Amino acid sequence: MRISSCATPETRARGVAGYEEGAEAFAERLRPMLETIDHLSANAVAKELAKRGIATSRGGKWSAGKVINLRQRLGLRAVA
Repeated sequence: MRISSCATPETRARGVAGYEEGAEAFAERLRPMLETIDHLSANAVAKELAKRGIATSRGGKWSAGKVINLRQRLGLRAVA
């Protein structure tokens, strides 16, 4: 049996906006720490976050890709 979605474009937009606000808030909480280790590669930052016991916004493990996305969200420079 297929269950159809009752969400309208307006409710979907509100949901996306709420997600974006949460992501921004999470990123901003990490900004001070990230700025102190911005000289590290994305892999090294992921390892450092894990070492400090900091989970991703959804409670997962950090990866280089997630660090790169976080840096982009905050407008921080990428390290090659």
